[in-house]
Formats: sequence, C-alpha cells, structure tokens
Amino acid sequence: MAEILDLKGRGGKDAAVEIEDRRILSCVHFMTLKKLNRLAHVRVKKGRDQTHEAKQKVDACHLQLQNLLYELMHLQKEITTCLEFKSKHEEIDLVSVKEFYQEAPPDISKAEITMGDPHQQTLARLDGSWSSGKCWWRSTESPSPTRRRSLRRLK
Repeated sequence: MAEILDLKGRGGKDAAVEIEDRRILSCVHFMTLKKLNRLAHVRVKKGRDQTHEAKQKVDACHLQLQNLLYELMHLQKEITTCLEFKSKHEEIDLVSVKEFYQEAPPDISKAEITMGDPHQQTLARLDGSWSSGKCWWRSTESPSPTRRRSLRRLK
C-alpha cells in the first residue's frame, strides 16, 4: 500500500499502469486472504463436528457401560439373595431317599424323573411327606368309636 501511495505521488503514465498492476495484485492477495479465512472456518467447523460426533459416541458407550454395570449389580444382588435364601422345606424332616423310593407310590416317587434330578427328587419327597401328612390328618379327624361315645355324652 505504501508503494502505491509513493507511485501516486510521482504521477505519470508509467506510474498509472504500475498503480493499476499493484491494485490488481492487491485485490488478488485480498481474495486469497478471504479464501484462506473461509477455509480456516470450514476446517474449524469440520473439526468441531468431528469432535462433537466422537463425544456423542463416547457418551453413548459410557451410558451403555453404566447400564450394564447397573444390571450387573442388580443381578449380583439377586444371586446373593438366592444364595442366602433358606427354604422352610429344609426344616422338615423328610424320610430318607431309600425309604422314599421303597414306600412312596409310583405316582408320587416318579423314579424315572426324580432319580437323576436332585431338585425333582426333593419336590417329590416333599409331595410324599405332604400326602402322608394329609392321610394322618384325615385319620385324626374321623373320631374313633370311643371318642364318638364321649362326644355324645358331652352333648
């Protein structure tokens, strides 16, 4: 710019052509500067967009990790609860396995199913114990002849 001002001060036809050339060169440099500025803004925007996209992916993965950790913690609590569970059937005195298969009717013992599965075996033994208890209860409900006589006297 200082050179153009100096050329204007000299005057003349050669100076006018030189001023015009310098003006055109200045415009080209100015347009190049604007272009570089636009490119810088585009690159910054692209960098921001890429950073935002990467951050979104990280946030999604972090959220998924938090969900999985929460689910893991919940399942561990459930497992602990199950392992600490004490069933009432453990307090019941069941007949031995050998006696059960000898004395229980086949529809309760179901030997083909219960022999290989300890859980099914325990269920069948509990069912057998319940059935025998039900029979005992019925026998105590129906009064014996002497008991009937005593009941009649009380009435």
